[in-house]
Amino acid sequence: MSEYLLRISYGPVQPFISASRKTRDLKAGSELLVRLGKEMLEELAPAVTRYVFPSSPDGTCANILEVVVQGDPKELARAAKERAIRYLVDAASKLKHVNQQLAEAQAKTFLEFYAVWTELDEGAHERLDGMMAARKTVRDFGRAPEPVGLPHPEDSQFVLYRPKSLLLPEYDSVLDYVPGAMFEISPEARREYDLKQTEHLDALSLIKRSRKKPMPSTRSVAVADIPDLLTERAREIWNEAERILQGQSVDVGDWLANDMDEYEGPDQHRLNDLRKQLIEEMRDVEGFRIRPYYAVIHADGDNMGKVLSALPNVEALAEFSAKLDRFAEEVASKSPGYATVVFAGGDDVLALVPMNKGFAYARFLHNLFEEQMASYSPRPSLSVGIAFVHVKEDLREAVGFAMQMEKYAKAIDPEKNAFAIGARTRGGTEVLYRDKWDRADVVEELFAFFEQKTGPRGFPYEVAEEAERLIAVGADQSVARAAYLRLAGKKEGAVPDLPPIGGPQDLATFANAMKLAHFTTRSGEEA
Repeated sequence: MSEYLLRISYGPVQPFISASRKTRDLKAGSELLVRLGKEMLEELAPAVTRYVFPSSPDGTCANILEVVVQGDPKELARAAKERAIRYLVDAASKLKHVNQQLAEAQAKTFLEFYAVWTELDEGAHERLDGMMAARKTVRDFGRAPEPVGLPHPEDSQFVLYRPKSLLLPEYDSVLDYVPGAMFEISPEARREYDLKQTEHLDALSLIKRSRKKPMPSTRSVAVADIPDLLTERAREIWNEAERILQGQSVDVGDWLANDMDEYEGPDQHRLNDLRKQLIEEMRDVEGFRIRPYYAVIHADGDNMGKVLSALPNVEALAEFSAKLDRFAEEVASKSPGYATVVFAGGDDVLALVPMNKGFAYARFLHNLFEEQMASYSPRPSLSVGIAFVHVKEDLREAVGFAMQMEKYAKAIDPEKNAFAIGARTRGGTEVLYRDKWDRADVVEELFAFFEQKTGPRGFPYEVAEEAERLIAVGADQSVARAAYLRLAGKKEGAVPDLPPIGGPQDLATFANAMKLAHFTTRSGEEA
């Protein structure tokens, strides 16, 4: 019987995962997409003779599945798609306090699915690249679900269109509403899904919200480095606060930041007292800061298409895929305790970490990837985007900023192997910096320098202003270096050493790196 190489691409991936208000939505979105891949692999399993992506049925499913099959590949692809849709419809049917008809209709139309196949031979994988690119230029525009109106509260002859979903606005809200009220979400639905009154959601967003696995809030992510610093007495205080907050809609990060508006328990005064005790206990502990910013990390492999095209056969592809699977497994198992891994599959990673750990964690991912790819020549590399964002920034914007930084890193040159850091203040101001990983020591030293609070606070901004002036007048390298040394000589405290520069533009870039390093020292009072 003939063998075929079958490739399935499914989604949407980034828009669906990032369409989140809470960190648990973010995690649930990635887990749901992985589960859909598992469902399709299970459907294909009887016909599979070799797994390529992932390298085994136990591997993490990213948004691409590639397998060698026997049988009719068209029918196998159709069956896989139907299996994934059934899973979504079944999940929608279990939602409570919703319009079931509309919820199941949305589940049926959500999945983006593309499949291509070719007879298995030496050039099969490369042919699939072109076939998939061509297939994706032809979109399937399925019929949108019929709108299900709501009774008009003042005139029963009319109906109202449902509000659009807050997270996926292409869909209507499926929630139950209070009869006779204008778009007032039912109390039962609000309790079931932990909703705000204006949080109108579609079926897919509610499926994510209904997966009630605990996830740290962005406040807790921002202070996730603190547990390693706690004294014995501070640890006792921390543990008591955690016990009081168990089952509440706020967590220890909200408590530490004194952001307790949503707390509904009876122990508010005790929690206030515990917070004061912990801050007093930790006042002189080096590194203790209640930061209002955290880092979103997005990593992605460089030039992976070229790497895969150079592999001679399916066996080599499967071996490469196994290394990607091991990379994803090690990200999950070896990440430091302060890291919250949202997704790790193939060469793609999304994680949340404290702001002051953002660059170190990005470097950890890069080194881990290089270890897995060490046997390949040329060796594949990993580019990483690092976004410093405020804990109250919309998660969709925060994740989008990290993805923008990853693209900014990759735009540095065709070879990539780069990183980019971006900081966005509450006022909307952005500072950006990018460089190659072989120059990472320069940035690492700056982060360490400013973490020790040894640098004059305004110095990076003075250097930036001077660099802009020198760029405008066309100054050369010697003038730019002299200007830096002149500014440094006016400061009483130590300033960072200036690395080799080619002119005032390099000086401006270094100033941005200093700004970012200084930015990570921000505490709560500077939010």
